Amino acid sequence: MSIDDYLRQVFRGSFFPKQERLDRMEELRTHLETAVHDSMDLGLAEDEATNEVLRSCGPASSLRAQLTKSAYGLSSAWIVRSITVFSGLFLLFAATLPAIPLASPSLMLCLALATALLTSTRKASDRFAIAVALVPFCMAYLQFHLEHSYILASMLLPGWFLYTSPYILVSFLSIKGYAVLFLMGLLLFAWTRNVWNATVPFLYSAAISLWPVVRDFVKYGLWQTTHDSVFWNPPPLESPNNVILLGVLARLIVLALAILLIRIIAIRRERSKSAVKHNPA
Repeated sequence: MSIDDYLRQVFRGSFFPKQERLDRMEELRTHLETAVHDSMDLGLAEDEATNEVLRSCGPASSLRAQLTKSAYGLSSAWIVRSITVFSGLFLLFAATLPAIPLASPSLMLCLALATALLTSTRKASDRFAIAVALVPFCMAYLQFHLEHSYILASMLLPGWFLYTSPYILVSFLSIKGYAVLFLMGLLLFAWTRNVWNATVPFLYSAAISLWPVVRDFVKYGLWQTTHDSVFWNPPPLESPNNVILLGVLARLIVLALAILLIRIIAIRRERSKSAVKHNPA
């Protein structure tokens, strides 16, 4: 095996951004080529020296796991396995809808999303913030199941109680929900100084709200195809799904505004720090 082939195997599925992957690959190539030349100086042929150096580095999968774990806290294999398990449980629970709070398809979907988000950061505080942002949604789900109350859920998730509440109340609580999500995003940014952490509450809210709409689309499509009563479902864009979609769209707009505001705050902070460094008192 050549060094290039070995490096391609090492960085395949490593989750590193393209430029970082190229930089790490070049750094490791330099190290391996130096080790090969040192072995050749001891009398080994180039092929023998290359094979010996690569053998000493271990399997490409093991080295990839070490590199990924050092960056993200989990190896790429465990990240993929976790996303696969949570996604599979989400599909299973979404299809069966078991009446068990911990078997919530929304929770499984958020856990899959949270695990995927681990690949977007290297800091422990960022990873912890991703988990903390999930807590209010878990509380809303438990409140709904244990107390049959929609108050917290209706603020975080558009359209969860459209069947039982007047539109004016839905609109009022949706506005409060935008404010709550916006505040959560600002708090996460203030804590971690990571702009993209501010988007996490909105991502959870959109994902949890959209999956029932997608389910209804699938069921309606199956019902139209098979005409089996098992799949019977109203047209997916009828109320409340259309209101849910509008609620998600509104949240995405608020999310864009939140990112813009936080970016402005971050830029101004950096400019202030730069000004202080260039103009010390």
